[in-house]
Amino acid sequence: MSATSVTCPLKINYMAKDKNLTDLQKIGLNIKKYRVQKNYTQENLAYDADISNRTIQRLENGHNDAKVSTLLKISRILKINAKDLLDL
Repeated sequence: MSATSVTCPLKINYMAKDKNLTDLQKIGLNIKKYRVQKNYTQENLAYDADISNRTIQRLENGHNDAKVSTLLKISRILKINAKDLLDL
């Protein structure tokens, strides 16, 4: 595992606790944090969740409200609890 892979989730986790971020941005950063920790690309996650890559991009950037069904799909694929994605 490269140094970038190890430090990236820590940066993302720190940023998710930033009080200036919107709730959507925090959820997006949580999705990205767990996706990176589980070694998924956006493309792989989108394929496995049967949603578009653009949807993953927009969720991670805090531009889209996520449907509950989408969050549940993502959490199942990443093998995490859905509430972890909502940890604000």
